[in-house]
Amino acid sequence: MAKVSSIYVTDGDARLEIALFDHYKGGVYQTRGLARCTETGNVLVIYCAALGNGWGPNLFARRLADWNEGVLWPDGVERARFVSRGDDPAVPPFKVR
Repeated sequence: MAKVSSIYVTDGDARLEIALFDHYKGGVYQTRGLARCTETGNVLVIYCAALGNGWGPNLFARRLADWNEGVLWPDGVERARFVSRGDDPAVPPFKVR
Protein backbone atom coordinates (compact mmCIF):
# COMPACT_ATOMS: atom_id res chain seq x y z
CA MET A 1 0.00 0.00 0.00
CA ALA A 2 1.33 3.44 -0.91
CA LYS A 3 2.03 5.87 1.89
CA VAL A 4 -0.22 8.94 1.89
CA SER A 5 1.58 12.25 2.34
CA SER A 6 0.42 14.59 5.07
CA ILE A 7 -1.74 17.55 4.08
CA TYR A 8 -0.79 21.00 5.38
CA VAL A 9 -2.48 24.38 5.26
CA THR A 10 -0.51 27.61 5.43
CA ASP A 11 -1.11 31.26 6.27
CA GLY A 12 2.04 33.28 5.68
CA ASP A 13 4.69 31.61 7.85
CA ALA A 14 2.09 29.57 9.78
CA ARG A 15 1.78 25.90 8.84
CA LEU A 16 -0.62 23.29 10.20
CA GLU A 17 -1.01 19.59 9.47
CA ILE A 18 -4.58 18.44 8.77
CA ALA A 19 -4.63 15.35 10.98
CA LEU A 20 -5.73 13.77 14.23
CA PHE A 21 -4.03 15.17 17.33
CA ASP A 22 -3.82 13.99 20.92
CA HIS A 23 -4.34 16.63 23.63
CA TYR A 24 -2.23 16.54 26.77
CA LYS A 25 -5.33 16.26 29.00
CA GLY A 26 -6.76 13.45 26.87
CA GLY A 27 -9.08 13.46 23.91
CA VAL A 28 -8.45 13.30 20.20
CA TYR A 29 -9.05 16.26 17.90
CA GLN A 30 -9.21 16.74 14.13
CA THR A 31 -7.73 19.90 12.68
CA ARG A 32 -9.87 21.62 10.03
CA GLY A 33 -7.71 24.55 8.98
CA LEU A 34 -6.35 27.97 9.87
CA ALA A 35 -8.16 31.27 10.28
CA ARG A 36 -7.08 34.80 11.15
CA CYS A 37 -8.71 36.82 13.94
CA THR A 38 -10.14 40.01 12.45
CA GLU A 39 -9.47 41.99 15.65
CA THR A 40 -5.97 40.86 16.63
CA GLY A 41 -4.57 39.33 13.44
CA ASN A 42 -3.61 36.18 15.37
CA VAL A 43 -3.53 32.95 13.39
CA LEU A 44 -6.07 30.49 14.80
CA VAL A 45 -6.30 26.72 14.50
CA ILE A 46 -9.83 25.52 13.73
CA TYR A 47 -10.44 22.04 15.13
CA CYS A 48 -13.11 19.72 16.50
CA ALA A 49 -13.45 16.66 18.66
CA ALA A 50 -12.70 13.54 16.61
CA LEU A 51 -16.05 12.11 17.71
CA GLY A 52 -19.23 13.85 16.60
CA ASN A 53 -20.15 15.66 13.42
CA GLY A 54 -17.37 18.25 13.69
CA TRP A 55 -19.55 21.22 12.80
CA GLY A 56 -21.83 21.47 15.84
CA PRO A 57 -20.99 22.86 19.26
CA ASN A 58 -17.72 20.90 19.30
CA LEU A 59 -15.96 23.19 16.79
CA PHE A 60 -13.16 25.20 18.42
CA ALA A 61 -10.60 27.90 17.62
CA ARG A 62 -7.27 28.32 19.44
CA ARG A 63 -4.32 30.61 18.77
CA LEU A 64 -1.62 28.75 16.85
CA ALA A 65 0.92 29.90 19.45
CA ASP A 66 -1.14 28.20 22.19
CA TRP A 67 -1.65 25.09 20.02
CA ASN A 68 2.13 24.62 19.78
CA GLU A 69 2.93 25.74 23.34
CA GLY A 70 4.99 23.28 25.38
CA VAL A 71 3.13 21.72 28.32
CA LEU A 72 3.87 18.91 30.75
CA TRP A 73 2.12 15.69 29.71
CA PRO A 74 0.92 13.09 32.27
CA ASP A 75 4.04 10.97 31.62
CA GLY A 76 6.20 13.88 32.83
CA VAL A 77 7.56 14.83 29.39
CA GLU A 78 7.13 18.33 27.98
CA ARG A 79 5.59 18.31 24.50
CA ALA A 80 3.36 20.57 22.44
CA ARG A 81 -0.18 20.95 23.84
CA PHE A 82 -1.45 18.95 20.82
CA VAL A 83 0.65 16.21 19.18
CA SER A 84 -0.10 14.71 15.77
CA ARG A 85 -0.81 11.00 15.63
CA GLY A 86 1.38 10.85 12.51
CA ASP A 87 1.18 8.00 10.02
CA ASP A 88 -1.01 5.70 12.16
CA PRO A 89 -4.07 7.61 13.35
CA ALA A 90 -5.49 4.53 15.12
CA VAL A 91 -2.71 4.33 17.69
CA PRO A 92 -1.70 7.22 19.95
CA PRO A 93 2.08 7.82 20.10
CA PHE A 94 2.04 7.71 23.92
CA LYS A 95 -0.35 6.64 26.63
CA VAL A 96 -2.21 9.71 27.84
CA ARG A 97 -3.99 8.09 30.78
